[in-house]
Formats: sequence, C-alpha cells, structure tokens
Amino acid sequence: MSAQALIGEQNPFSRDDHRWAVATLRAIGRMMAPRGRLLFSNIAAGNPFRPWLEYLAEWRLIERHESDLRRLLRDAGFTADHVHVCRDTSMLAWMVDVRVGRD
Repeated sequence: MSAQALIGEQNPFSRDDHRWAVATLRAIGRMMAPRGRLLFSNIAAGNPFRPWLEYLAEWRLIERHESDLRRLLRDAGFTADHVHVCRDTSMLAWMVDVRVGRD
C-alpha cells in the first residue's frame, strides 16, 4: 500500500476499547507518508445531548477528554509535539490534527 499524505476520519474510535484504538492508530501511522497528516474527531466529554442520543437514537456515545486522546496517540507512537487537539465550533467534539514529522 502506498503512503498517504492526508488521512481523514470522523469519530473513528466509537468503541470504548483502548487497545483497539491504539492498534488502529498504529496501523494508520504506518500508512502515513513522511510529513503526512491525520485528521479525526471525537465526541468530547460532557455532551449535553448524550441522554437524548442514547435514548432516542440508541447511539452510545464514547466521550473522551483531551487527555484521553493524547494518551491514545502517545501509546500508538505519535509524539506530543506533532499533535494538536482543539474543540470544534460547537464545543461538542474534539478535532485532532496529527502531523508526522519523520523524513
């Protein structure tokens, strides 16, 4: 498989399984081109719509704190200085931007 310069994913870690998420991130990291970029989002902890979504939509949200996301990325081998985490404009989700700095 050829290396990818940009990989984007919306809420790829909808399972509450740390080992699975780390394994997925490691696999993505192996696919990334030198100077590549990974973009993904994750529902932030404290989502006020959680009860509604879980009851009416039967969607079990996996909410994470910024520290949870940083730990997943660290455990998958990404260095902290290549990771940028911020809230989206709704303040309901984290936007994660990982830039691979290897040559």
